[in-house]
Amino acid sequence: MSDLIQNLVKLGLKEYEAKIYIALVGIREANARTIHEVSGVPRPRVYDILSELTAKGFVEVREGSPLFYRSVPPDIVISKLQKDLNHAAEESIAVLETLSTKKDEEFVPLWHVKGDWSITRHLDLLIERMTGDISILVLENLVPVRYDAQIRQASKKGKVSLLFKPGITFSGSRIPGVSYYQIDKMNEFFREKIFDKAFANPLVQKNQVFFLECLIISADTEVMSIYTVNDERMAIINTLPISLYLQNMTFEMMLSGALKSMGDDGVLPETKED
Repeated sequence: MSDLIQNLVKLGLKEYEAKIYIALVGIREANARTIHEVSGVPRPRVYDILSELTAKGFVEVREGSPLFYRSVPPDIVISKLQKDLNHAAEESIAVLETLSTKKDEEFVPLWHVKGDWSITRHLDLLIERMTGDISILVLENLVPVRYDAQIRQASKKGKVSLLFKPGITFSGSRIPGVSYYQIDKMNEFFREKIFDKAFANPLVQKNQVFFLECLIISADTEVMSIYTVNDERMAIINTLPISLYLQNMTFEMMLSGALKSMGDDGVLPETKED
């Protein structure tokens, strides 16, 4: 029931309005005293809330002593709430856009975002802006599943290469047009000083544990690093040209020693022993 109340609140009702409307839907018709008992709304507030719901057209009144109330059918009420919400959203967008300055935007090469929704939104934008190939260094086995829709969309616009770190098993279906590789041989210095410390294993600093999930490189455009800090998911979007160049070179270095592309059976080959 609490979820239903919260959903109605998200659609625009106040909490007490939601509780009374839900109660009326359940009991069909009742006086203020019964509504108070069923809804749990304090009795001094019941008449005011009923008056507000009536003014909105969500409750109907039957004259008498005492007055009786009944709910308007839910499909009508929800439809009205949706229309009001959409109108408010459209109006807000229009007003906010008039506040936007028209001057040239300052170049900001580094953006930091938090949370699954923001990360996915920025990845969608990265794919929308892509003009060349995309390379993805996969360091956590859920990455291909979590971003399956984005990988499929990117494969329609350019070449997509997924490079898996040793030990990760790929169990999903192979996407046409996507190349799958697994890291095998690397320069010993690069493996020990860079890959094992910065890519393959968590970094601990001041009681915070940093773990890189994946690195997404859109050639000549931007690099998106998705990682967790104490299990909170975050991402850094970097458009600085020198960073793009270095990340591209890093990926190419790892790819040059990778195992051949995944076979037609959809299984990555086993990592070779050095």
